[in-house]
Amino acid sequence: MGRDDEVRAVAETLRGAGPAHTLALTGAAGAGRTAVLAEARRIVAGEGGRVHRLAWESAEGRPGVPALADAVCRVLAEVHDGRLPVRVTEIRRAALRTADLDGDLTVLSAMGRMLADAAHYFPFALVVDDCERMPAPTGSALGLMLRAFRPAGLPVVLACRSEGPGRADRGLCAAADRVLDLPPLAADDVRTLIGQWLGRPCDSEAARAVMRSLGPLAGNPRALLSVVGALTEDGGLLDVDGRVRLLDGRDALRLGGTVREAWRVACPGLPVDAAVLGGAVVLAHLTGAAEFRLSDVQDKVRRVPRFSNEAARTVDMLVSHHVLTVDPAGALSFAVPALAAALRRSTPSGDLPAAHAAIVASAVARLGPAAGADHPRLAEHVMAAGGLVDGEVAGPLLLTAAGAYAGGAPDRAVRAYLEALRYLPAGHPSRTRVLRTAAVLAWRNADHVGLLALGGPLCATVAAGPGPVPAELGSPAMTWGLAALYEHLGPDGENAEPWAVVRQVPGGPELAGLGGRYGIGPIVPGPRRGLPDAGGTPRQAPHGATPGEGTAAGGSPLVGTRGGGQRAARGAGLGLSGVAAPGTGPAGGGFAGEASDVLTRISVGAPDAVLPSPAQLRLLAAAVGGGDALRAAHGDLPPGGLGDKGLEAVRTAAGYGDLAGAFAEILTRSCQTSWGTVAERYHAMVNAYVAGRWEEALSYARGIAARFRPPGAAGVGVLARVLAAEIHCAMGEQQRALAWLGQVPDTVAHPLGGWVRLGVRYRAGNPEEAFDGARRDVRRARENGLLAGLERLLARLFQYGVYGERPEVSHRAMAELEALYEESAAPRAGEVMMLARSVLRQDPEGVRQVLGLAAAGDRPFKLLCLEMGALADGDPEPWLAAAIEEAYSLGFRHIERSPLGHRARMRGLNVTAPRRRAVGEEQGELDLRLVEMVTRGATNRQIAVQLTCSEKTVEQRLTRLFRQTGCRSRSELAAARLNGRLGRLGPRLNGSARR
Repeated sequence: MGRDDEVRAVAETLRGAGPAHTLALTGAAGAGRTAVLAEARRIVAGEGGRVHRLAWESAEGRPGVPALADAVCRVLAEVHDGRLPVRVTEIRRAALRTADLDGDLTVLSAMGRMLADAAHYFPFALVVDDCERMPAPTGSALGLMLRAFRPAGLPVVLACRSEGPGRADRGLCAAADRVLDLPPLAADDVRTLIGQWLGRPCDSEAARAVMRSLGPLAGNPRALLSVVGALTEDGGLLDVDGRVRLLDGRDALRLGGTVREAWRVACPGLPVDAAVLGGAVVLAHLTGAAEFRLSDVQDKVRRVPRFSNEAARTVDMLVSHHVLTVDPAGALSFAVPALAAALRRSTPSGDLPAAHAAIVASAVARLGPAAGADHPRLAEHVMAAGGLVDGEVAGPLLLTAAGAYAGGAPDRAVRAYLEALRYLPAGHPSRTRVLRTAAVLAWRNADHVGLLALGGPLCATVAAGPGPVPAELGSPAMTWGLAALYEHLGPDGENAEPWAVVRQVPGGPELAGLGGRYGIGPIVPGPRRGLPDAGGTPRQAPHGATPGEGTAAGGSPLVGTRGGGQRAARGAGLGLSGVAAPGTGPAGGGFAGEASDVLTRISVGAPDAVLPSPAQLRLLAAAVGGGDALRAAHGDLPPGGLGDKGLEAVRTAAGYGDLAGAFAEILTRSCQTSWGTVAERYHAMVNAYVAGRWEEALSYARGIAARFRPPGAAGVGVLARVLAAEIHCAMGEQQRALAWLGQVPDTVAHPLGGWVRLGVRYRAGNPEEAFDGARRDVRRARENGLLAGLERLLARLFQYGVYGERPEVSHRAMAELEALYEESAAPRAGEVMMLARSVLRQDPEGVRQVLGLAAAGDRPFKLLCLEMGALADGDPEPWLAAAIEEAYSLGFRHIERSPLGHRARMRGLNVTAPRRRAVGEEQGELDLRLVEMVTRGATNRQIAVQLTCSEKTVEQRLTRLFRQTGCRSRSELAAARLNGRLGRLGPRLNGSARR
């Protein structure tokens, strides 16, 4: 894969037609030299050429000229022209006559002459593979023969490794007329190779993840297939919608096979020594748990030289051979992350937690109380030590490390703060301050992982308290709730305990109920107005509140470390004690007594980003229903908070169940996004769908489906599956639409689900079931107050009622639309109502008016307007033609299967006229790709995978090519391609072939 030019060059050399008489094919281990040789040999053999391999591995005699002479005689034995005894006798006689250096030259000369003689009478080519493994004397003899006694008329191709220790082929490249190096595969070729190996198309995101795990081996075919093989073995790949995706959360991809096999792939040429391998396993575990530096190795050598010198030598060797890399700070890491992941699957020798604890003890002994500020990485070693570090040392070190990390690595600071809670008693007042500080750091830096990690400590702190949730824990609880919504974690199951805490803080009940209204968890009915505080009275938004230290209930909802927190934590006035005597554990009183002093000396102030206000939460909840509740919530916002355009964008987002889109419109100043959560992926999917980039939208849907399984529970991105089913249904791919919809429970009350269920059922030929189900979905959405997006379901119900000549269905849908607009006053509901009225009155001007008002970026709604125009106009052909053109531009693949296509055919329109080819490819270029794959020996299945079509389509294309070229078989087509005789395929293909 991706080696067409190299295969062509090797094949030309083997034919004797290229400019090089001797070609050296070089590349890194696993680059595919043998595969290129095999492909070129197959091509030349298919044309009738003869290629022989110099089998040096099985040659008899001592390495050097004797072994080479035996291998050459074996090659000559394969030349059947009756002159074998003469040639072999000449070589044997030369070997027997002389035994000195001049005698070796005589033998080499005789071999060169006999090979040239055989090639003259019986033309053939010679290939020598795996030259790097050839014994040095034999390699030197072969190189000397090719340089000094080159066989005339005998093409030779040598396959050599271009790098690595222990090579015996260094002199062979000097004997070549041309050296052709195999570069790493390009990203597109990597994706195609993985897809070919798996037998199904590979998602680009999965291919990029595999490449990232390999570092400098990213384009190495052997390493790539090793990682893919391990993923297959571990169940890390998922077939979603006909494409292979990587299960989310699998960042540490590993090389396949045993540890020794992984070592050979990542470190070719290095000996698989047991001691070195054992040391590498320990280093992989150490570097995976915390930042491990060269200075740590040196400290260990100084403390225990008897046991540590071997470890130091192992590190030296791995660094010198580029297995380990060292950054400017001295931190060690594996150059190939997949090798480290493979090594971590083995049990290390020794006690790793004790090793981490020893690193901490050594640093504290050397640096004193300032160790945490000067070396915050020690916090990670404390966590990895698993409680072996004394509490009097671990607690202050974690807090000072968190302060040092706050400015440059806030995610590490959050981890350190939360780990410090383990060393504070459950009821200690400083726990609240630590939680608030961690919450502000995670919120301000969009660290949703850190925010979700607040859940456990939050519940433990509340459980240890004497009464209800204190007001100071309101901000950590609310930030956790927002992160949970963005991650689609509904208020049930394993998330029930932290959600129970969230419900007890001001604004918490409404935040918990908000998820259900956007398809995250069950719908929790609640008041439409007012967000009661702990005392039951509506709490107003804190707009205009004076930022304070965050300790008063009326201050900023969040407190945390400013950018100068790092400098403050590095100051000398932290009041940390030295190394405590062994034996005082996490429950010791020393650290608990100092924690408050440590925290108060950290610079604390109001954050740059604040939590959503109660008025904003009211607006988010009311957007799904509209009407008086939405108008009241909008009126509660401060002046200039959200205009009419923004309000309509919120309504649109609510209609798709797009929580991130609604947040982005309302909280543009205070809410940081780009968290990479499922809510934002779904937001990107909705944007791609509305803009008509449906393949991109499906890619997002596959990612969500790979991350959130099984689909039946709350909080797994159900609406993404619903929208994916709609896209496939519109494209005419009914089976895929049914597969997506089969993962969606019928209990989904959001109107988006009813809209898609109606479309899929109607197009499957079940109109009665579709209409009955749509009426139930309308009733259920109204009962749950989910009016945003309901006009989309009613428009489809009206449209299908007209298509099926069911006036009772269309008139009832019209009445529902009028009632919806009366209740919600949503502009989109009014536009849809005007479209339906135009159809009933046969007035196309109303449709044109709505079409002019429609947002330019909402292409599905534009298509709906065109279809309604065809129903409203007595001359529907122009509307249908425009609708068909728009449908094809959206990516409809089988428009003839849709109601639109059916109506167009009834009017005599050709629905296949604007059929589109693959993007960016003309017919001749597709034919060229097909012929090249046939030339490489690809099967119909492999060709279908690469061209993303069916095997039947491949067979039809081949039949047409055979008819155009006059070729009767695949081998004749391949031979015509290689000889440049494809004159009947047109000038475009001929030009491409000549190039």
